[in-house]
Amino acid sequence: MITAPETPPRPQQLAPTLKQMVEAGCFQVVLELATRALAEQRFWGLRFNTLVFTNWSTGPHSCQPSGHCFQQLLGSLEPVAVLIANADDPATVALAAATAASAVTYGTRSDADSSAWHVQAGPRGSRFAVTCADGRHLPNTALIGQHNVLNALAAASATRLLGLQWDSIWKGIVAVERIPGRLEPLNCGQPFDLFLDQANSPAALAAALESLRPVCAGKFICVLGADGKLGSEQQRRMVEVAKRFADTVVLTAAGRDSCTELIGKTAAGFRVSAPWRSSLTEARRFGWHRALVSRKSACSLQARADTWTPIEPAHTTRTLKQRPAT
Repeated sequence: MITAPETPPRPQQLAPTLKQMVEAGCFQVVLELATRALAEQRFWGLRFNTLVFTNWSTGPHSCQPSGHCFQQLLGSLEPVAVLIANADDPATVALAAATAASAVTYGTRSDADSSAWHVQAGPRGSRFAVTCADGRHLPNTALIGQHNVLNALAAASATRLLGLQWDSIWKGIVAVERIPGRLEPLNCGQPFDLFLDQANSPAALAAALESLRPVCAGKFICVLGADGKLGSEQQRRMVEVAKRFADTVVLTAAGRDSCTELIGKTAAGFRVSAPWRSSLTEARRFGWHRALVSRKSACSLQARADTWTPIEPAHTTRTLKQRPAT
C-alpha cells in the first residue's frame, strides 16, 4: 500500500508510481478517486477493469462532478469492466443503469446482490448479517458507522470478482482495526471515547458526526479546526454541521496570528441559538484540553479542517498536564 498526499496524485506523480509498481511485478492496483479528483480529471489516460461507486455525493454539503466528467470516466472502462454500485444511493443506481457495463450492487436494500441487514452499531464497531448469492454470512468490522458497513460490502464485492472466497474476504475485513484519520479511536487512558477524523468538507464532517451520534451515551463534543485554507463559506458550513450534531463545539486555529478574527468569522452567529454553549480557543492544545477535561463527556471527535497530521496519545497526555483544570 502506497500512501499519497492526494487521492489520487496528479498524473505527473501517479505515472512514475504505476511504472514502478509494474516493474516490481504488481498486477492489481486499487486507486481511490475522490470527487475533487474526478472534477479535475486526474484519471485521464487510465483504463479501469472495475469501478466501485460508494456514493455520487448528492448531499446538501457535497461537491458533485459534472455529468460530462462522469461520461469521461465511463469512457475509461475496459470492454469487460464491472461497475459495483451502492444500491442505497439513488444517484449511484441511476448512473449505473446508464452504462453498458455489467453491474453488481451492494447495500441494505433486500434486492441488492450483497445485502446487509440486522446492523448493530456501537463505539467499538459494527456487527451485521449479509445475504448474497453464496448464502448468508455474519461478519463484523471494527470501523464505526453504517457507511463503513457499506464500504466493507463494496470492498467484499470487488475482491469477490477477483476470485477470493467469502470466508477469506471477511477475515480480511475483520483484521482492519482502524484507518488513520478516519474516525480513528485514540486511547489515552481517558474515561470516555475519543476519535480523530480528517474531515475536510461539510459532507465528510456530517458523515463522521452522524456515525458517532447514535453510539454516544453522554455529552458529544466536537473539536473543530477552523483554519484559513478552506475559505470562509466552507468553514461556516462545517460549523453549522458541527452545531447540528454535537452538544458542544470547540473551535480552534493552528496559529496565533489573526486567529481571533479567523475564528470570529467562522463562528458568525454561533451564539444565537439559545441552547448552545460556544467556546472560542486560539490554540489546538487548549481546545483539546477544553474538550477532554469535561467530566460528563462520553464521546468526543476532533475534526481537522486542514491537512491531517497524527497526534500521539503521549502528546495529548502532556497537554492535560500542562493546563490544569479550571
